[in-house]
Amino acid sequence: MRHHVDLQSANIAIGMLMARHDLAADDASALLRARVYALSISLVEVARWVIDGGDVTAGTV
Repeated sequence: MRHHVDLQSANIAIGMLMARHDLAADDASALLRARVYALSISLVEVARWVIDGGDVTAGTV
């Protein structure tokens, strides 16, 4: 069940990035993964941060 919630959080964050930045799904996903890689934190942490209003273009979580 936890995996489902984690995947759901990532998908919600991708959708939010698409809406906020007028991105295609692939581009929003790449932006999310780039932030994960740059900060060396989990996808779930970044996804939840985006859902809470964080801006992946700002540079920090």
